[in-house]
Amino acid sequence: MSIYANLEDANIHVVLAHPLKTKASAKIKSDKVGARMLANLLRAYT
Repeated sequence: MSIYANLEDANIHVVLAHPLKTKASAKIKSDKVGARMLANLLRAYT
């Protein structure tokens, strides 16, 4: 069983992002900037 399926079975909502498509949006590469960008994308699509 996959990690995704295990998390979904535990009622943990999982959102996947395509790394090549999200990486192209970030001009500065750092964990903090990447986390903020992913959070903004999640907000926009939920």
